[in-house]
Amino acid sequence: MAKDEVTSSALNKMMKKFEATGSLASRQRSGRPSTAVAVTTIVEQTVLSIPVVAAHRECSYREVSRQAGISYGSVWRAL
Repeated sequence: MAKDEVTSSALNKMMKKFEATGSLASRQRSGRPSTAVAVTTIVEQTVLSIPVVAAHRECSYREVSRQAGISYGSVWRAL
């Protein structure tokens, strides 16, 4: 059986899910929502607004974290 083939049990599960919910999309889960997209957007905007980046196309993680008001680790993960 190839990796891209759909098994009959998987197809049955998808059909039951669609009949129950009207969609195959994942349900919303409980817990703390991810902030990765928001942090990445803030970091991108901050990097583009730093004058040194415009002139020399370089800056440090610490510089970006100070400018954005976000932790060094968050900036490191986003970049």
